[in-house]
Amino acid sequence: MFFVTETLQVKAWGFVFLSVMAIFTRTWFDNPKQIAQKIKEVKEQEESVKRREREKKEWQKREEAQRKKQREKIAVTRKEIEQEYGSEMAALFDKKKICIGMPSQLVKKILGTAYDKKKQVTKDTVKESYKYGRRKNRQGNWAYDVGVRFENNIVVSYREL
Repeated sequence: MFFVTETLQVKAWGFVFLSVMAIFTRTWFDNPKQIAQKIKEVKEQEESVKRREREKKEWQKREEAQRKKQREKIAVTRKEIEQEYGSEMAALFDKKKICIGMPSQLVKKILGTAYDKKKQVTKDTVKESYKYGRRKNRQGNWAYDVGVRFENNIVVSYREL
């Protein structure tokens, strides 16, 4: 007797569950076209996620290749500097620092493009003054990071601005 009641209760709950699910599925999807449309949307979303992941991997590969080329180029430049100017200048190049007595070509390789150029030529010397690291300040004017003075293409002084 005990087993019969249990079985009847389980069957009753199963019927209720199936009835509720039938009602929900009927209200969520009125026809097979909506079900097919929903499946299509889910597949498109999955494909777009996979496509984005592939694009991200390709972009990372390109970025890594560019970084590798840049590292190789820097290594070649460092060897050239070490051969031409010595290991002390090569160490400064690695640290991106300049010093007094450094040639102007090396300063250009370290600091990049020079701005606000001024030149004074006399019978014995050529004095030049350059500013590096140009940026706009909050007032919209140009500001610079470093000012360097050269005499006969050798650094005689520099100042962080």
